Amino acid sequence: MNPILNRALGASLLLSLGLMAGCSSSGTSEEGLTAQITALPLGKAHPHEDDAHAHALGEAIAKHSAPTYHRFRRADGMKIDLQLGLLNLVPVALQPCETTVSQRLGEWLAPFSPLGTAIAHAGHAGEAPEGAFDVLGIDGTGLGSLPVMPGAYCGVVLELRPVAVATAKHGGELDTSLDGFAASVSPCYYDTTVGLSDADAEAVTEHSCLNPPAKLGTQVRSFTVPFAEPVLLDAQHRTLDLRLMVRYEEWFDGVDLPTLASSSAEQNRVLDNIEGSLQALTGEQTLVNLAFDLRVDEAEVVCGATYDGLGVGTVQQARLEGLRFYASDFELEPADGAAQPVALGMPANGTVFQDDTHGVALLGQVNGCDAAEPVVKRSLTGTAPAGDYARMCFTLGVPFALNHSDVATAPSPLNNSAMSWAWLSGRIGFRLDTVANPGGTPANYFVHLGSTGCSNGGAGHGTPPTEACTQPNRPRICLDYADIAAGQPVVVDVADLLRDADIGVNTPSTAPGCMSASNDPECTAVLPRLGVGHGGVEGHQSVFRVGDAAHSH
Repeated sequence: MNPILNRALGASLLLSLGLMAGCSSSGTSEEGLTAQITALPLGKAHPHEDDAHAHALGEAIAKHSAPTYHRFRRADGMKIDLQLGLLNLVPVALQPCETTVSQRLGEWLAPFSPLGTAIAHAGHAGEAPEGAFDVLGIDGTGLGSLPVMPGAYCGVVLELRPVAVATAKHGGELDTSLDGFAASVSPCYYDTTVGLSDADAEAVTEHSCLNPPAKLGTQVRSFTVPFAEPVLLDAQHRTLDLRLMVRYEEWFDGVDLPTLASSSAEQNRVLDNIEGSLQALTGEQTLVNLAFDLRVDEAEVVCGATYDGLGVGTVQQARLEGLRFYASDFELEPADGAAQPVALGMPANGTVFQDDTHGVALLGQVNGCDAAEPVVKRSLTGTAPAGDYARMCFTLGVPFALNHSDVATAPSPLNNSAMSWAWLSGRIGFRLDTVANPGGTPANYFVHLGSTGCSNGGAGHGTPPTEACTQPNRPRICLDYADIAAGQPVVVDVADLLRDADIGVNTPSTAPGCMSASNDPECTAVLPRLGVGHGGVEGHQSVFRVGDAAHSH
């Protein structure tokens, strides 16, 4: 499995569906299709031996209750050590596709199938696993079986189900019983790490832990996890491999951890996040996980941080005020053959910065450095047809058909007003905001990439362009995929973007820095590095590169 799950994902549930015996529409058993389901976690964080980790920090950190834990940072930057994560996750049924589709397929298949016409359903299946699924574990967990009948399916129905007693093998002193609950979590959280760099956050030792663990869910929660593409099961297609990705790093986004143990509202928020963190992957698909590493040379991008040695000229110092960008139309390209689209997965509830419907993601400091609740989105996940791929490509910016839509009514992440430009130009595809020479005479230096030369044929204000802009400024970024699949992040290097720019000089009567105007000489120094030709200089992008896994987050 793709090791870049180090940064992008939490756990993977491998559901191997061997189709053997099923249920007829009358509920009786017959030769048919049965799903045998196994859960296999695969997560980001490296388990830490508590004693070794404490020693590495000079014995400054208090030992956790459990000898192993997974460390990550949630969307606002808070460091978390997850020392317990148990789910009583029960598969119930495969979800038939829309009636109009499934009925037609069923009618067409019925004369040819020896299995009769029925759909997947529960009844005598969907049994609870033997012990709760442990996201920190390494062994597979049986999730029971599902009856499956011929038809077209577009998702899997699951339940988070409370159980009287369910335990998982887990070291240390933590209570691993569920005792009438559907989930149990024990995060250790570091309050003061919000907004810090990874290096500074790692050095923080003061923390609090939920011990005893917070137990969640006294009522059954039923929900459907959709497939990226419909699955057809019949006499010729009797085996389906299904994987459910559980991105546990998203479980605590937006959660007030100090009150989690006592607040039903916060507990429901965690359960919502758990439900939203699930993504289904069939055997005909491959998992695509991308982590973006935002850097200034070797330094991490941090809001408000000052960086030296940028660009050329006398002023080479700038304070970072924001970095965010849209990415869309993700594809995987084989060495030979046609490129295959990547269907983006939907993140957990409340942090919808990638849109699976429109294939657009907003990455970086997505709410801006001045946001009351800063959110850093540095990863995404999706699916593509299974195969061997040489390159991964995406477009920097928003597709023309969406670029000029109304921000007020657009779905997230297209509703981010700070990424909206003039009504005719659409959205900013790449936005870097800095203050040059902050220790002396400060001056704004911006790089805002967006479409120019847009026309609506003379229509009034607010009318979108009637045809493509003459300078769409949506470069295609293509990178070798082997290293990405091996676990290395995609580095976005601000220092490379500004390598040829004099950030202390700006041509009079032009925008501060570069805002994509065709007659702005400052743009000639930066836009070619994003892959956009300007001022007679051809575009050869170098800002995005595949980096070293040691720098991943």
